[in-house]
Amino acid sequence: MKRILAVLLSAMVLSSVAMLSGCKDNGNGSATESVTESKSTNNAVASKEKFATLSAELEAYKSQPKFNATKSIDAKKISKNKKIAVISDSNNNTYSSYISQELKSVAKEVGFKDVLIYDTDGTSNSHISALENAVSDQCSAVILIGNINKDKISLSIETAQANGLKIISLDNTQVGTKDHFVDSSITTDYAAEAKALADYAIVEKEGKVNALLVTPSDVSYADEIKKAVTDELSKYSDGYCTELSIESSNTAVNISDAVKKALERDTNINCVIVLHDNMLKDSVDALEMTQAISRVTLLARGGSTELFTQVQNGNVATAISESYEWTAYNAVDYVLRVLNGEDNPETPNIPFMMISYDNVKKLENSENSTESSSDEESSNEETNDDTPLIEKMFTKTFKKQYLNLWGLGENSEDSQTE
Repeated sequence: MKRILAVLLSAMVLSSVAMLSGCKDNGNGSATESVTESKSTNNAVASKEKFATLSAELEAYKSQPKFNATKSIDAKKISKNKKIAVISDSNNNTYSSYISQELKSVAKEVGFKDVLIYDTDGTSNSHISALENAVSDQCSAVILIGNINKDKISLSIETAQANGLKIISLDNTQVGTKDHFVDSSITTDYAAEAKALADYAIVEKEGKVNALLVTPSDVSYADEIKKAVTDELSKYSDGYCTELSIESSNTAVNISDAVKKALERDTNINCVIVLHDNMLKDSVDALEMTQAISRVTLLARGGSTELFTQVQNGNVATAISESYEWTAYNAVDYVLRVLNGEDNPETPNIPFMMISYDNVKKLENSENSTESSSDEESSNEETNDDTPLIEKMFTKTFKKQYLNLWGLGENSEDSQTE
């Protein structure tokens, strides 16, 4: 009997490993399987003191990020008569498209002769065509945004580099790593973002987390963010983690149905962690269909307006968000430094912050109070401000600080001492 149980247990472990291996990025921008599921058990016991420590660390993420200045540069001189190109994974990707437009706006303000945004549809052929256009248009640098498969366009990248173009990647590289084939990468601390979500779940559930982890299998940093969550849960949680790995860019995949079935199979799940905002709306739909929205804590990360809307609605308890605008300024700063001769500029990572229903409401109340102010000039200015509310979660002072850093703002020399 013991031998039979051992064989069955071994088979279950192998099956779990097989399902997990199928969800990894295979290097061509897609997963081996569209949807795979695996489960791991955690038996850690954390003290109340540890919960208090984690809670204190989370408080720091609720504050607006600080601007960390590097050395000043002459942006006008560096950008003079230069053109740069922006190539996103797909023009249909809301996040990439918004970043592209913000980046163009900032780069034009800096003084670049032109900023070209090429049409792409998510295919390697469109990325290759865009790179060829960048070469023919005599651009000085190209920024690749999002989940672009570098393996399939490596020859086009090499051709562009041979023609003197600097190739820089954005929005797909974890801190401590470098995207292959490109000259340099603008990094985001995805692992820290994911760890913060895991810590929130641990504190909120007092170490009894039965998590459903919804991850994208078709982005380059998927394994890193997934590992950050599971590692943290294994340290401080006495529960389990079911990993649902989904090919998020595949429109044929019914994400809500996959999440719904996972919730129906296991009604003890008390926390759902969504690691890409492209999968958030479908996850919310699944929670509503299973009537689990009231008993399950939903956490998410990303930077889209959908993420913010779900926080506003109270569906997402806490989210980790990045700023479109800050990302764009960070990217332009990085490009300027590369064009100024720095191979791998030491610039701050793209910042993030933790947003919740409470601090969103606080911001909304502040906005309403400002609009009803007796100061007519101030009121009109605020009324005409069409900045998305999610961007207002981040302090606007970083814009002036970047301009000062580039020698374009008032008191630019003084800004270095802040």
